Amino acid sequence: MADMSGSPGANEMTFEQIKETALFQMQMNIVQTLTSAISDKCFERCVTKPGSRLDSSETSCVSRCTQRFLEARSIVAAAYVKASSASREFE
Repeated sequence: MADMSGSPGANEMTFEQIKETALFQMQMNIVQTLTSAISDKCFERCVTKPGSRLDSSETSCVSRCTQRFLEARSIVAAAYVKASSASREFE
């Protein structure tokens, strides 16, 4: 509880701290979703005979697939930021 001076007590979070925590949790969710999507897509595409380990061609395929997925995601994110900025200019 806040004391009489208006400053938050030791157990209270400020609005900024709450926002930062929420933003961090959202970012972690995005990372988990991205990791899951990459794993699913690249495994499905590259691993034809699941076993106890990947052979060299599967390892290479998964590496290339992951890199392409991340590059595509980066391109889409950049395009979104650019479009978002452009739409704000017209407001």
